[in-house]
Amino acid sequence: MCEAAGRSARLVVGHVRTMDPGVPTAEALLVVGDRIAAVGTLDDVRAAAPEGTAEDHVEGTVLPGFTDAHAHAQRAGLKALQLVDGDADAATFSAAMLADGDADPDAPDWIGDAPPTLGDRLAAIRRIQPLLHAMGFTGVVDPAVTLPELEGYREAHRQGLLTLRVVAMPYPELGSAAVPDVDAALAVLDSIDGVTGDGDDRLRLGPVKVYYDGEGMKGQALLEQPWTGDDHGVQRISATDFARLASSCVARGWGSASTRSAAVRSPRCSTASRRRNGTRGDRSPDSAASSSTRTSNRASRARTVRHASGS
Repeated sequence: MCEAAGRSARLVVGHVRTMDPGVPTAEALLVVGDRIAAVGTLDDVRAAAPEGTAEDHVEGTVLPGFTDAHAHAQRAGLKALQLVDGDADAATFSAAMLADGDADPDAPDWIGDAPPTLGDRLAAIRRIQPLLHAMGFTGVVDPAVTLPELEGYREAHRQGLLTLRVVAMPYPELGSAAVPDVDAALAVLDSIDGVTGDGDDRLRLGPVKVYYDGEGMKGQALLEQPWTGDDHGVQRISATDFARLASSCVARGWGSASTRSAAVRSPRCSTASRRRNGTRGDRSPDSAASSSTRTSNRASRARTVRHASGS
């Protein structure tokens, strides 16, 4: 109880799912500051609470926070800064994001003559976090983090601004004008302080993101069976370059993201595999998407907040 002095405390009473197989449910939990300080029977949690702690009796079930396994949180924050007012709630934000995606699936994350500054990125992180928390998310895996985005996350962490737990998957932007080939992509990765797994419980580096084929929700994933006619999708990097990049990442200590059942055959690789700006129709027997998921309609799109940034 002494540790709680000077920090706000709240006792939540309800049906609590702990996700602990040994004690799957509890009657109450104690929140002190931004941490859960105690979970258990109501009597035990009351005994652990500071004197005068307010009790919040809730209906329904209390669940641990969700982790979104594919959320471009920082980019969504940039969108939020431009699409909704500062006091907009999660429902308003979600509606605005869906409308923006319907209007232009490839709309940029930031509108302006210059890229977002570090200050803009910090503002985006501060803006998006309470919106995601309101939806029940306490953590995200950001699956395509550029160097400026990584700087944003790290600076937010340094300043104590991160309330989300973030796994940041570095995206070297292979295929862009600045990173035209595998050697340039490896140079980008070499410039990062750390490799997969480095960090702490608030911010940690994940595996590398590279586009191998197109996006399934846009009907571009590389398939052995055509989408329509002779359209087998888009391959964005040769199988040879892909294998070289993957093996080089492993040698440098970047972690492995196993591929899902591919719609065409492919060498297994250590990266979350896709890459932008390639050519259509390379259908060699060796090539494949790491996650080629057929959709029933090429025009269908996932209606989700994650649309803020593409795949």
